[in-house]
Amino acid sequence: MVILPCKVGDTVWTFYDDLSDIVDFTVEKIQIEFDENGRPYLLIDGMDFEPDCIGETLFYDPEKAKIALKEKAKEVENDDII
Repeated sequence: MVILPCKVGDTVWTFYDDLSDIVDFTVEKIQIEFDENGRPYLLIDGMDFEPDCIGETLFYDPEKAKIALKEKAKEVENDDII
């Protein structure tokens, strides 16, 4: 069973892959797809997310998205140093 992290009509925030900024959108469509190993993932308005993405890469609050973006940017920066 896959528990959906949001529903159509919700406004959610995520950040760009290049970690440049956050973006908000209103969910218009949710699809459940499966990767080559049979694990489910979600296509939410054409963007793919893990089923447990709330609080990781998808947020209900823009401030939490900004905090996560900064933390992710620090992780990437630290990985580049090592």
